[in-house]
Amino acid sequence: VFAALLFGALESGATEVQFSGGLPTGQGTKLVEVIQGLIVFFVGMDALFRDRVHRFVVRHRGQATSG
Repeated sequence: VFAALLFGALESGATEVQFSGGLPTGQGTKLVEVIQGLIVFFVGMDALFRDRVHRFVVRHRGQATSG
């Protein structure tokens, strides 16, 4: 729900900026697409990083107690 609100606000803001003449036509929507892509990328990388760290800790925790 939060992500949908954030993405909707970004889209709405880009449209508003274009109509006010703040950016050339099409630039606002392209900028929003880049921002949305970066958000999805970093959220995905966070999940991947947490998974890798968890696997590393579990693997090395077993080695530390057996030695």
